[in-house]
Parts: sequence; C-alpha cells; structure tokens
Amino acid sequence: MSSKDKKESGSKMLRDKLKQRISNEPTGCISYLKELVKSNRVYDGEALEIFIYVIKNGPEPLTNIQWDILLDKGLLPDFYVECDRCEDPIQWSDMYQAIFIKKDYCCPYCSYLVNKKDVRLLDKGGDPLMKGLLAIGEGIIFFYVLICLLVLNMIHFGNILFVDMPYEEPMTVTSSSPTAFLLLFGLGSVCFLYIRYFMGRSVYRRWKVVLWGSLFAFNTLGSGFSLLMSYGLMLDHREAVYLLLATLISMVLSIQAVMKYYEWK
Repeated sequence: MSSKDKKESGSKMLRDKLKQRISNEPTGCISYLKELVKSNRVYDGEALEIFIYVIKNGPEPLTNIQWDILLDKGLLPDFYVECDRCEDPIQWSDMYQAIFIKKDYCCPYCSYLVNKKDVRLLDKGGDPLMKGLLAIGEGIIFFYVLICLLVLNMIHFGNILFVDMPYEEPMTVTSSSPTAFLLLFGLGSVCFLYIRYFMGRSVYRRWKVVLWGSLFAFNTLGSGFSLLMSYGLMLDHREAVYLLLATLISMVLSIQAVMKYYEWK
C-alpha cells in the first residue's frame, strides 16, 4: 500500500470514528460546537449553518449530505484532533483548549507532562535506557505491593484456619504503635497518586491499570472476607479497624483503576 493510500485509509478511519463518537456523545459535541460558534472560529458558511442546526436539533436528524458537511467541511479540517502524544480521543470539553488555547493538540494528562521539564521519558521518542529503568522500577513497586498484600492476607487467612481455641494466640498486623496504620495510609496514598498519574503510552497505561486494578480488587475481596469471618471471634478492635480500612482503601483504588481504564479506552 502506498503512503497516499495509507493516508486516505487513516483519514477514513478517523472520519468513521468521529461520526460514531458524535452519535454516542451528542451532548459533549453540541457544547463544543457552541464554543466554536460563540468564539467566531467557523468561517465556512455551510459548516456554520450545519453547526447551528446540530446545536438546535442534535445530530440525529442529519442527512448523509449534512453529515458530509459537518465532518469534511466542519470538524475534521481544523476543529477535531486526537491526542498527539498518546493518540487517545480528547474529551469534547478539553478540545477547544487543546487546539486554540494551549495549541499542543494533547489531552490534559499529556499536556501536563509535555509542559513539564524532563518528563517525556516514556514517550515514543524518549531515551530507551531511561524507559527501561522506569519500567523495571514500576515492576519492583508492583511486586513490593503484591508481596505486602499477600503477607497481609496470609496472616488473616491463617488465623481463620488455625486459630480456633481460646488459648491460641492469633497473629496480628497491628500493635500499640500507629506504624501499621501509617504504613497502610502511606501505601494507599502513593498507589492512588501513582494510578492517577500513570505515565507511558496508551496501551502501556491500560496494561498497568488492569494489573493494579486486579491486584486491589482481589485484596478487597480477601480483606473483606477476612473481616467478615473474623468478626466477633478473637480479633481485637485495632485489627478489625485495620482490616476495615484495608478493604475500603483497596475498594477505592479498584474503582479508580476501572475509571482510568475506561477513560483511556
């Protein structure tokens, strides 16, 4: 396939994706069209007429000819882009700023990274050595958290299985000092910020969010199960509060991972 054919094929795919997106997200598209019309960005008369028609009636009544005008003369030449950095769709609410204000053609996340010094390490053109080191570092963090959660759940599952007599001492994670609680909150906060600001290209970020989301989802189930099975037995109040907090924090992180996955899908 020649470069010209590839370009035409890519343009057609983008056109089809845009049409589908407008149909699926009419409210966001209409808000964006209002912003374009209000700021006098539309100079083509036919395109302006269609924009106003869509603002008043929505995209559903458009004929094929009107769709052609909306897509080919209206949005695609100058008013619609996908993120230059991660190649994901830019939200309608962020499109105007990406094209006309910041002029970086990036989603807010990538725009934040692009405009910081020395943060493009995981970009397509970043240094391979630094990308490799960062990937190894992220792997080490993941396995550290994985081991911590495995030990936590093994302790509580062990208590459920083997501690069934009054004279048997259950293993505990907490003590009289607040160290365990501080570690739990610290680890939860770090993981929250890490998931929120995942670096890397689109596919890499989605893989990471699936791994971390699965990890915290399993810990939510494990900690919740341990809490329910141990409730009312020989579990002291500190240990019960610790398990409850671990369950809630894992649940929040799992929900955040799911939201990020669909945001980047």
